[in-house]
Amino acid sequence: MTPTVATFLDEIELGAPKTFERLTLWPLLQKPKPATRDSGRAGTRLSYRPLAEALEHGDVVVEEISDTGSVPNVRVRNLCDEALLVLFGEELRGAKQNRIANASFLIPPKGEIVIDVTCVEAGRWHSRPTGGVGASPRFEASGSVVSQSLRRRMSPSVAESRDAGRGFRADQSDVWNEVSQRLSESGTSSQSSAWSDYAAARSERLTAARAVFAPSGVGFVAAIDGDVVGMEVIGEPAVYARSFARLLDAYLIDALEESTDKSESKTADPTAFLAKVREAPTTSGPSLGLGEDLRLRSESVEGAALVAGQVVHLTAAPPRVEKRRAAPWRSREVA
Repeated sequence: MTPTVATFLDEIELGAPKTFERLTLWPLLQKPKPATRDSGRAGTRLSYRPLAEALEHGDVVVEEISDTGSVPNVRVRNLCDEALLVLFGEELRGAKQNRIANASFLIPPKGEIVIDVTCVEAGRWHSRPTGGVGASPRFEASGSVVSQSLRRRMSPSVAESRDAGRGFRADQSDVWNEVSQRLSESGTSSQSSAWSDYAAARSERLTAARAVFAPSGVGFVAAIDGDVVGMEVIGEPAVYARSFARLLDAYLIDALEESTDKSESKTADPTAFLAKVREAPTTSGPSLGLGEDLRLRSESVEGAALVAGQVVHLTAAPPRVEKRRAAPWRSREVA
């Protein structure tokens, strides 16, 4: 484990869990630090803000890389004086088709980066211009991160691509298959086979569940039906608080589906999981923007960390095991 990440994990602790139906979250809190003579001095920590927030305020332009476009890439032009954090799995809607980010990226202040993305709308390849007549087709903030289960499907292929020097590419066919299967088995109608339609059909349920949880500290460990399914950390508490709802939805949307195996009662052990994350071997490489991309891989953990002198975003989960889904695979109705 890279010292920066290991040190960061040593400085956090689990808070009291909160549960809504099948989902339990343990907040990750920063341990109090002893006062030193340097405690009051201003540091040189990197300042960054969420991409979705910048999109909402018109401080960034996300667009196709050309008039013809390219499915696995979009251009991000940062117009503000702070770096922008793009979250792994964050959805961008509009332009020629909706996409999701294949990793977490930091866009430099006043910088321009082409990032690697994956399509989550297989049935559309035409522009939906925004910004008035003559404006180039652009992406808008969705306020959404796709499900944790889909991110776990993507993670191995992205890591393999990065290690092979092919950038942060995901298995596009696998993602399309997952979206299509979710739409079909849940009975959700979508003319363009869009993940956004699947999420929209669950918006009322998600809203009710969100009210149970609130951001605390710098992250959380999540369990569904007693199995740890992942963790999320954003190093800056204020940025974490403003990103919490998007990260929470990634886990809620999985938890709101009917369980496929209720034969045994399980008790999650977040402490053991965090220890495995800390012990996991890592490989590192340059990110597409600021910072370094770390990949965590062991028999017990698979994840990624974006580090830029400090931990910016860390996500990890147990390696995904393919399970046969029960049929029909439909969300429970709101009571």
